[in-house]
Amino acid sequence: MLTCDTVRRVVSDYVDGELSTAASSQLQEHLAACRTCEALIDGVREVIALASDPRALPTPDGFSDRLKQRVLLDARRPTVPLGIGEQYASLGDHIAYFWQSVGEFEAAVGFIETGLKHNDHCVVFGHAQANAKVLHTLSQRGCDVEKLISVGRISVLDGSSTGAEMLADIGEDFQRALDRGAPLIRLLGNIGWGRAGWPADDDILQFEARVTSAARKFPCVIVCMYDIGSLPGRLVLRGAFQTHPLTICDERVNTNPQYVEEEKFISRLVQ
Repeated sequence: MLTCDTVRRVVSDYVDGELSTAASSQLQEHLAACRTCEALIDGVREVIALASDPRALPTPDGFSDRLKQRVLLDARRPTVPLGIGEQYASLGDHIAYFWQSVGEFEAAVGFIETGLKHNDHCVVFGHAQANAKVLHTLSQRGCDVEKLISVGRISVLDGSSTGAEMLADIGEDFQRALDRGAPLIRLLGNIGWGRAGWPADDDILQFEARVTSAARKFPCVIVCMYDIGSLPGRLVLRGAFQTHPLTICDERVNTNPQYVEEEKFISRLVQ
């Protein structure tokens, strides 16, 4: 077992992803049992994120282009634990999560469960059946869902008749959470494709495209769940691949080469 002193010596390599797989596994076992070292790791990641944010620390005159590029690179480092496998995301990420089995659905709920442990504001967004399933899974894992909703730690949002209304509802909920001091916002989405009370498919596709740019305005991570066992291929292609810069498959985050920028995607859609 690693000691706390050893963790302190390798913390930089761990955060930079430069430890071996075996060493990382040992360190993660230590973190699971040591709240002090877990707090240390979280603090280092927060310092990196803060130092990399030009809004928080404007670069001084004479700051070299090389160092400026390093800062911009560091700003996009994945520092948010997803709670899905051992994966991390960056603030502002919009991710498509592919699932088919009950186990894969429940694994995605770890995204919300982890946020609750880190004092994040969590949003369960989607059609009623999926939202109920997410909340039931949280309850089975020991979360007092009713209390968390009552104190504003969890918001449950259903769809609206237009994509614009859904985007506005989400934005208002995010802003309320920030006003209450939430450090980070997580949204787990299960869109009601073809369901009563939800927009038509093409309106939802435009909504998904616009979520990517909207997410970058907030300290948030958004994960949209796509049931590949039931959705038509067109919606998987256009809704998941073409509107999400990142995907998760088999509990691994991947850069998505099929992503299409918002305006180009929408212009193609309406032609």
